[in-house]
Amino acid sequence: MITGNEKTPFDSIFNYYISAAGPTPNEIHSVELYARDNAKKHRTSNYEILDNRDPPLVIRRGDPFFVGLQFRKPYDAERDKIRMEFMFVNFR
Repeated sequence: MITGNEKTPFDSIFNYYISAAGPTPNEIHSVELYARDNAKKHRTSNYEILDNRDPPLVIRRGDPFFVGLQFRKPYDAERDKIRMEFMFVNFR
């Protein structure tokens, strides 16, 4: 029976795998865009598109905005890196 403190024959293989392949990425579980809150700060809250049940993010270029990310594992600022890719859509 292994209690968690003993070394197993798989420890060296596991450690090699982690160091050779790198750590497992911390995947994003969900994203909150705070569309209505950001719309107030970006002066876009009167746009009809924001009246939808699940409104899109409508922001102005050059102004800061807030986004909430929930990860599958706890975020570790020392180890985890965040890379984001934004795609913009013109609704005209």
